[in-house]
Amino acid sequence: MSSSDSIERIVFGKKDGFVINTLHLRDGLEMESVSALQPSLSSDIVVNDVQCNRRLDDHLSSIAEINIRWIAELHEAALKCMTNKRRLMVSKRLSPLGERTALTFAGLLAGLTWRGAYDRLAKVRQPYMQWVTRALERLRPHVDPDVLIDEQQATPIARRLVVEMVCLLENKLILARLDNVRREHQRKRSVLLKRLVAFKRVIPKLMVLRLDLGYGKEHASASMDRIIDDWAALKAFITTNFPSYLSHVVKLEYGLQKGAHMHVLLLFNGAMVRQDVTIAKLIGEHWSKVTTGGMGVYFNCNAAPYKNRFSHCGVGVFNRLDEATVAGFQAVADYITKPDPLVTLMMPSEKRFYRAHLVLPERRRRPCSRTAAVAA
Repeated sequence: MSSSDSIERIVFGKKDGFVINTLHLRDGLEMESVSALQPSLSSDIVVNDVQCNRRLDDHLSSIAEINIRWIAELHEAALKCMTNKRRLMVSKRLSPLGERTALTFAGLLAGLTWRGAYDRLAKVRQPYMQWVTRALERLRPHVDPDVLIDEQQATPIARRLVVEMVCLLENKLILARLDNVRREHQRKRSVLLKRLVAFKRVIPKLMVLRLDLGYGKEHASASMDRIIDDWAALKAFITTNFPSYLSHVVKLEYGLQKGAHMHVLLLFNGAMVRQDVTIAKLIGEHWSKVTTGGMGVYFNCNAAPYKNRFSHCGVGVFNRLDEATVAGFQAVADYITKPDPLVTLMMPSEKRFYRAHLVLPERRRRPCSRTAAVAA
């Protein structure tokens, strides 16, 4: 992740020969730096000042990336904790599974202070992170908030943290918020599966393409600013140049290395076009070279090496609706509707960017023989 991905610089003002720069971090934090405005400064000093600023930018960027990675790992641990909530405790004590879960949290808490961990989480508006934050608040009377947690201290603190997280699930409001995340995923998955099956019933030969669209690592910093507009341009290209195009589903995600990227599902009438791998490659190349001006990358999920990894694949050309086809649709629907916590953190304005344009085409019916005879 480059420095511009997590940091923005603006000139805040000038006063008494100084320039005050404000560094805006993505999580709402700010840092001010002051530099002198002296026309008599030598070029060496100016160069050193620029290099110092670059090193500061790189340092702040690395801190921001570490924080994001830490939150992502903590979210994964909290998700597993919620999944296994009934197996973490036995007779008011941690079970072996609860002990292993505590060790995961201990690894994330070691090297931090209580206040440092709490401050990282306090501004994250995501149900699982708010759950962990509430549990951390309950630990406040039992720890020194400004003392670093070493490896020996981390394990007992993490054990208490897991116990508090399980106890908080007795709060119906917290449990409902966590269940809403799961239910929303299930709802989207169910709706998408039903629509894919409905399309197959209407279109005898249905072509399903899946593309992962993003940007090269060197351009990841620009991905958040332009990916929505670039998708709109690509969608216009598809609808204009492919009469066989039927519908699409697109989901926005954010990766620590990739930046913002999209998983796109495209539906075509297979009776009007052939060679799904070629069509997917053509669209991917247009994204890479034209839409993004050479900054984009793509992955063709219709290529044989990828499809062969699955016993039931939900992409390709489908001529019949059987159990294998439905199983493939279910797998692709589960993947493309899975929630991504990093989008909430890095792109809060687009945190719910999931578009499913799945309007069924009208089915053409053949006229009955009596109607045909009257018409003749």
